[in-house]
Amino acid sequence: MSMIEQAAEAHWKWCFLLLVVGLFAFGVRYYYVTHAQVFQPVNQPTVRADAVEYYHYASNLAEHGVFSKAPPDTTPLIGDSFRDPGYPFFLAGWMKVFTQWDNWYAAVLISQALLSALTVVLTLAVARRWMSFGWLAGAGILMAVWPHSVAMSSYLLSETLFGFLAALGLLLLRVALDRQRIGWAVASGIGFSLAALTNAVLIPLAPF
Repeated sequence: MSMIEQAAEAHWKWCFLLLVVGLFAFGVRYYYVTHAQVFQPVNQPTVRADAVEYYHYASNLAEHGVFSKAPPDTTPLIGDSFRDPGYPFFLAGWMKVFTQWDNWYAAVLISQALLSALTVVLTLAVARRWMSFGWLAGAGILMAVWPHSVAMSSYLLSETLFGFLAALGLLLLRVALDRQRIGWAVASGIGFSLAALTNAVLIPLAPF
């Protein structure tokens, strides 16, 4: 077999691995979010939790264009900066598409299942340079079924979106370093910036 044929075979094996692991990861998460009894009634006024604040931010953004954690019927509605804006904007985007609670809630959970599965794929792509194919396959299966990674998709919290954006920024950084192109570096910076807007824990890393 020639080197070109070997490279082509390795490429298709890699693409097949990404496809299989990605679909498996999404399937596990989709099954979980559609079958697990994890209901968060964040639209009820008697409930108090972090997820409720995210919901209030998103609702106020979608209905009034104000970034505020106050209950949506508060008058006057005053903006604040208690939470990072990334996740509320993500939730508000789905509110613009689905105005009914049940449809909105389902869309958020399924989209988070998809983001979590894509995080597995992105992480595999980052590790491709320093792990053999067999170890990559093993790591992909482990990430696909890792309990915390699966379960967090069903909660209205920022971790799933943050993990996806951080993994995206990391992959783009790896590509930028490999290709030595400013465009990829800018894309990586945008990815990390979006992750920092979702969880400010990344801001101290900005100088690097």
